[in-house]
Amino acid sequence: LADHIHKVIADIELSTDLKIKFTHDIEIELLSPGKKLTLFRIVQEQVKNITRYSEATKAEILLQCSNNNTQLIIKDDGIGFDTEKTNSGIGLSSIRDRVKFYNGKTEINSAPGKGCQLNITIPLHG
Repeated sequence: LADHIHKVIADIELSTDLKIKFTHDIEIELLSPGKKLTLFRIVQEQVKNITRYSEATKAEILLQCSNNNTQLIIKDDGIGFDTEKTNSGIGLSSIRDRVKFYNGKTEINSAPGKGCQLNITIPLHG
């Protein structure tokens, strides 16, 4: 999983001015193939959102396993958006659906001028 995310980051950094920091636990490699694919697709979708809409210059991806959960945090320093008005795009809906499939939680924190932070929590087991 980590290698695939690093490849996505390298491709993005080659084609844009966006710089992405990726931090992860080694335990993420113990996740089921389905959860790995889900987390990878979420990273792809959110990085695409960042490059298309945010005007960000920096982003961070944190992927860790703790307290019987897998946590994915993706944040950027972009222009942000009003979550009351922009919460139902196809990309964000797809992310929510993927997380819901694994009984996880999705939280989006953003405001105009404040960047965006996507928090995903998926139970490790079940």
